[in-house]
Amino acid sequence: MQPYSFDLRTRVAAACEQPCSRQQQVAEHFGVSVSFIKKLRHRQRATGSLAPKPASGGVQS
Repeated sequence: MQPYSFDLRTRVAAACEQPCSRQQQVAEHFGVSVSFIKKLRHRQRATGSLAPKPASGGVQS
């Protein structure tokens, strides 16, 4: 499974920053899960970056 694009991550994070926005509404609008938004916001607070984690494990192609 491919990670979400950086553009989508940026737009989701910006939408969450808007006053009176709710994670459920943002998730429905962009077609992502609420858990993705929670993880994205946690990662942004912890590292200051919206970039996906590097791939790990799995079978090399």
